[in-house]
Amino acid sequence: MLTLCFVLAVIGLPSALTKGSVVGGIVGVLGSIGAIALIVQSIYAQRETRPTFEAFRVAAFAFCVVLGLTLGLVAGSGHHSHGLEACAALAGLMAGYIVGIAAGLWAQYLGWIGIWVELAGGVAALGMLVGDIVAVSR
Repeated sequence: MLTLCFVLAVIGLPSALTKGSVVGGIVGVLGSIGAIALIVQSIYAQRETRPTFEAFRVAAFAFCVVLGLTLGLVAGSGHHSHGLEACAALAGLMAGYIVGIAAGLWAQYLGWIGIWVELAGGVAALGMLVGDIVAVSR
C-alpha cells in the first residue's frame, strides 16, 4: 500500500503542478495523504515500545558511521596533507559512531516503516563506502 501511495503521488502531483490536471491533483493528493497516513500509523503503533539493543537497527548505525567517515574525508581532503585527512576522517568516524548508536535505537520507534528506512540507509551506506574507497585510492 505504501508503494502504491508513493506511485500515485509521484504520478499525480507533477501533472497537477505543471499541466494543471485536476485528475492528477486528486490522484496526487490521495497518494500523498495515504502515504502520510501509513507512516503516521507505523510510528503511532510503536509509541509504547522502549528501544533495546536486542532490536538494534544495524543499517541505521552503519549509515551514520559511513556518513561521518565520508564527511571527515571531505573535510580533510582540502588540506593536501594525508595526516590531516586521516585525522578528519577519524574524527568523522567517531562522531558517526556516537550518532549511529542513537540512530540505531531511535529507528525502532518507526515501526514497520523502519524496515524501509533501514534498507535505504544500508544501500546509501554501501554507496558512500564505495565512493570513499574510490576517493582514498586516488
